[in-house]
Amino acid sequence: MRRIVFVLLALPALSACGAVAAEKQWMKIDQSYTTLDYRRDLKACTSGGGWFREGTLDEACMKARGWVDVAVQEVKPPEPTPYRSGVPSAPKGR
Repeated sequence: MRRIVFVLLALPALSACGAVAAEKQWMKIDQSYTTLDYRRDLKACTSGGGWFREGTLDEACMKARGWVDVAVQEVKPPEPTPYRSGVPSAPKGR
């Protein structure tokens, strides 16, 4: 009975560990690279971590190795300038 309870409690915890997605995506714009290159640089630029926790990625290290963050960033469109009444748009009489 204890094994069943342990398994039922352990399965959601273990599945949650694998469900964490990477926050950033990296690529090299001016040169070709392989998955092995990416994993090597990612490992070199990550400190800490262990069996059940992720390490901390040093973004400056990744950028120094030529990687660029390609995460989609929300860009706000420029706000339109308000219309000012009473101001002529072009000089008259010419």
